[in-house]
Amino acid sequence: MPRRNNVVVFNHPSEALEAGFRPCKRCRPLEQTVSNQVWVDEIEYVLQTHYIQKLSLNELASIVHGDPSYLRHTYKKITGRTPQQRLTEIRLENASQLLKTSSDSISQIGIKVGIQNTAYFISLFKNKYGQTPKQYQFIHKSVSYTHLRAHETLRH
Repeated sequence: MPRRNNVVVFNHPSEALEAGFRPCKRCRPLEQTVSNQVWVDEIEYVLQTHYIQKLSLNELASIVHGDPSYLRHTYKKITGRTPQQRLTEIRLENASQLLKTSSDSISQIGIKVGIQNTAYFISLFKNKYGQTPKQYQFIHKSVSYTHLRAHETLRH
């Protein structure tokens, strides 16, 4: 059941459209189907903005008003990967940025990107980048330090 403060009631579907809402994929109040691409764009937005949270397929489907299995099928058909695969990709991309810029521990970075289990985070990261997060952090921080030192030398 949604929270009362998250519910907006409109007298007519056109009012909802004017307010920036789209027709629900499931109930189709305008008797029109929402295009799959529009829906996938909305799913992508939710993945990009909620990647830190634990986000199951059922929760994602609830947020974007669709059936979980149809959501998975449609998203994969259009993007070539499942929403869970894309969520993992987003998390790892954000982790790689944090590893370059943050002094947080590997487990803290994993938690910051929504992967609570450190061993699982390390395994996922190594599969994608070919090195552990610690190796990646060391290499990229030493490269940044080398560039900084070279720049300082040129200035003097």
